[in-house]
Amino acid sequence: MIQLIPSKRTIYSHGENKDVHLLKLNPIHPMEFETIKKLSMERTTLSEVEVGFVLGELSTIIIENLQQGRGVRLENLGTFEPSLKATAMDSAEELNLNTVKKVSIIYKPSPAIKKALKTESLSVYKRGGYYLFKASATPTATATVAPTIGLLPIPKKPIISTCAGTDEEPAN
Repeated sequence: MIQLIPSKRTIYSHGENKDVHLLKLNPIHPMEFETIKKLSMERTTLSEVEVGFVLGELSTIIIENLQQGRGVRLENLGTFEPSLKATAMDSAEELNLNTVKKVSIIYKPSPAIKKALKTESLSVYKRGGYYLFKASATPTATATVAPTIGLLPIPKKPIISTCAGTDEEPAN
């Protein structure tokens, strides 16, 4: 569940400082690799060692491609792209590695991830000083074909569409 907390901020508007109130995310510790391995193991036919190997290789493949300047698109996850910030120079001859300020990675979430976090699909609850967001609907597969990232196996309990669909009306 996503937790939001009220926050007070001072902004400069129309020549004066003004206090405004807004909601901000209450940070939660990120899920650790070991937990992801165990959850993946429970949801697939792979052992914990196999899941660790697959995730490790996936990480290595992403890093190798980013180091070559190539983005990586994982269909249901999103795209990782290399990026850099550099100082602008008056001529191309002045450009060199010293003009590079920062190399970074841009993550662009997949449409499925964006849709899962849209505010209209969330319900809000206030508990104490927190606003809690909870998904109001369970996401389902949009096709009868099992989703894949290429390296990962079919889940033990895949979400299967109840309608095969037609040309006029696709599967639900």
